[in-house]
Amino acid sequence: MNLPADSVVVMFDEFKRFGVKAVPAVIFNGITFPSNITTWAWGESTIDVEPGAGPVPNSNAIKWVQGDQWGEGWTGIGTTNDPTFNLAGAWLKDTVQFKMKAEAGVGELRFQLEGGGGKRGWNFTPTDDNQWHTYKVALQDLIYPPGEDPTKYGPIDSSAINSFGMMAEKSGIPGKVIYITDWWTGEPEFDVIPPDAPKNVFAFGGDFQNVITWEDVPGETGEKYDVYYSANPITDANLDGAEVAALNITETNQLATHLIFAPVTDQSVTYYYAVVCKDASGNKSVVSVNSSAVTNTAKGVTTISLNPPTFVADGDLSEWQSITPFRMFVSDGTGHIVTSANKIDGDADCSALSWVAVDQEYLYVAFDVTDDIFVPDAQSTSYLNDAPDIYLGLYNWHGTPHTSLKRGGTPDYHFRFAYNRVLIDNISSADSIVGLGDDYYFGEAIGSGYRVEFRIKWADLAAIGGDSLFTPVEGMRIPIDYSINDADATNEREGILAYSLNNEDKSYGDVSRWAYTWIGSLWNPVGVENEAGQTVNEYTLSQNYPNPFNPSTQIQFSVKNTGLVSLKIFDVLGREVATLVNKELSTGNYTVNFNAAGLASGIYFYRLESGSFIKTNKMMLLK
Repeated sequence: MNLPADSVVVMFDEFKRFGVKAVPAVIFNGITFPSNITTWAWGESTIDVEPGAGPVPNSNAIKWVQGDQWGEGWTGIGTTNDPTFNLAGAWLKDTVQFKMKAEAGVGELRFQLEGGGGKRGWNFTPTDDNQWHTYKVALQDLIYPPGEDPTKYGPIDSSAINSFGMMAEKSGIPGKVIYITDWWTGEPEFDVIPPDAPKNVFAFGGDFQNVITWEDVPGETGEKYDVYYSANPITDANLDGAEVAALNITETNQLATHLIFAPVTDQSVTYYYAVVCKDASGNKSVVSVNSSAVTNTAKGVTTISLNPPTFVADGDLSEWQSITPFRMFVSDGTGHIVTSANKIDGDADCSALSWVAVDQEYLYVAFDVTDDIFVPDAQSTSYLNDAPDIYLGLYNWHGTPHTSLKRGGTPDYHFRFAYNRVLIDNISSADSIVGLGDDYYFGEAIGSGYRVEFRIKWADLAAIGGDSLFTPVEGMRIPIDYSINDADATNEREGILAYSLNNEDKSYGDVSRWAYTWIGSLWNPVGVENEAGQTVNEYTLSQNYPNPFNPSTQIQFSVKNTGLVSLKIFDVLGREVATLVNKELSTGNYTVNFNAAGLASGIYFYRLESGSFIKTNKMMLLK
């Protein structure tokens, strides 16, 4: 229902007449978000839950690190509430309250809630003494955003509040930290008892996908389910090493589809599955595992090339042709049209090829976009024109995905390509990181559409975001997505073509919506594990296990004296196909994982060299 200001009292009389109860809305209960809450961030902000950061022992808090969108101080965090909160019965009697700890220098903030297209909020200046303070405001005292046209969004629907948020309006300062906890309306009662584990978890294979089913936990309402997978058996005690197949599956659905991918080629994979129930208060059940593994074929996807072209920013893409491109075509299902901007009539209207390559110094990107009406500069904002965006996470991603764009050791980048410059959307003052010239080309293609060529040094990219220097390693699993913006010479963006099925024009603020790929053809980076505290009296090279193998195996060896160690793989013709170790190692016993997903079946040799010690063993890859 819509509640214009002059009808609130009348509606409240109706609530009393029919006995409508004021139901509290819990955003954060001091430990976690309830299961109906998902979070997001914008304007370069980040949002996390920090364990132990709450005002009392063993309590947690939301950690908001401010950004600064467009260099104008706009930034914020928020939630999406599904199902929505019904605050109709609470509107004239309840308050919103929360505890906040703000460090020195934090300026004016705005709390805001939204429902039915309407907005109401409260502007306040927190006490910036880095101590916890409680803030309260009556729901009926919330007002429309100052300075905005009240007719733009319409009245708020208090029976369907779909979002709570905190923002800085031209007052955000990059890096400022704010903690929030105990955020709710009314006087909620908290459930602290974990739900039972879901029963009868079952998984079976389909075309490049596995389907996981389970039974809803009886006695729970509003719960959600998270689904995990692993190449190794998942214990009922933990999820160590497990990956996320699906998050927040609502009750009664009892089904998740896991699209399974492999680097480069279609490959056989075996996965175990597990399901966790999260009740309406955010309590989690123990892990419930499926009874047996599922073996199926994973679809080979385009990966990031380790062999970049001889780069020339001239719009001639011939040097890229030896690299496999990422495809975004509606006709073959490689491209996905987002719901909110869906006016794409087919491949001739908007489709794209994109190449991504890396070496130890540079990131390289190119586009060949088909667009029947190409106008690159009708609007001042790049994404409102015909222009592409690429999203990249520069880290080896495993486990729970980011839900906002992070900085530091696991940075997420959103590159926007405009007709005259390249921008990074989620970093302050990162406009014009490179203009047209030796490192950037943007121009119309002969026929229909446009082309882009771009490169940037890893060192320069790290400096822009204040992030760790990225070093690409074959086998890294990289978050990736695209938005190909199609304006067709209009005053607004008509269509968005995405790489990820889950993009829905939300990838700019939610990394969990991105797809993923790998660097090169390996599944995982080659790792070397040392068994500490071992006394070693000789050099050894053990037989790999398992052998034969498909596609992974382990190689164990011992190093007697500290020194340079080399472990390499050769084919039957003596050609080197992989270097697993080439560095100084200390005395000890070592285990190396070797993934041969990109190699053909056959006999291979592995050779260990250290000082005067040389030994070669034989192994068999059998696919």
